[in-house]
Amino acid sequence: MRATIPTCRNWTLHNLRWFQVSEVRGAIENNKVAYWQVTMKVGFTLD
Repeated sequence: MRATIPTCRNWTLHNLRWFQVSEVRGAIENNKVAYWQVTMKVGFTLD
């Protein structure tokens, strides 16, 4: 999460104000977490 918000902010969004995690899911391979995904809502203000 900490890496995602700044990356998203640098690409297209400015003035981020809040976020809400809607869903978290992932996959386990060889008894380890192979990957995970987060669905989130993001609030921002327009310039």
